[in-house]
Amino acid sequence: MKKFILFSFLLNSIAFAYPQTYSASIHQYISFDEEVIAFTHCYLADVIKLRTDSDQTVIISHGIIEKTGDSKKIIVPPDATGIDCTGKSLLPGFVLMHEHMFYPAVSISPEYIHYKQLPVTFPKLYLACGATTIRTAGSMEPYSDLALKREIDQGKIIGPSMDVTGPYMEGKKAVRSKYSEFGGVYIFKVGFNFNTYRRQGEKIFWVSKPL
Repeated sequence: MKKFILFSFLLNSIAFAYPQTYSASIHQYISFDEEVIAFTHCYLADVIKLRTDSDQTVIISHGIIEKTGDSKKIIVPPDATGIDCTGKSLLPGFVLMHEHMFYPAVSISPEYIHYKQLPVTFPKLYLACGATTIRTAGSMEPYSDLALKREIDQGKIIGPSMDVTGPYMEGKKAVRSKYSEFGGVYIFKVGFNFNTYRRQGEKIFWVSKPL
């Protein structure tokens, strides 16, 4: 099996589009922070033609994929930092659209579903899996998610770019506890009460600006 090489931090638009000072806890994860980087002699998957192209070079300039092509033909800028990817496949940062910052935990009562918020480990795990941008799909602790997003954007902690979704909206006899009025997010996800879904015509409402 071919080895895979993944430089998620290089393809994270925040890191380059909005230059900032990162905390010491983030610097330990960054191996290269040069403005222009050339990944040479790598394998690239062409998802349009459903094939793998060998001996490819990818030029990254200020966090943007500027050029890709055959290593024998593409011209590498003289100021670029070269990374030899011979025998490895290069993957872009993934954009995942249904993610969470919580996980089911043990509950002492079958009538009470307990969810554990994991703001320390989950951001690192998403990056480790190659996700540089995520959208949460329902939130158990929306203010925690917003605070997490803010600290990632400010370079205080490491994690993917986050698009935060609001709390679950439930009707009567809801599986989850009903949340109070909440604002500051763009997307709301209707919860697990299917009778509520039917009464609302199975519609999920999207707004163009924060409520």
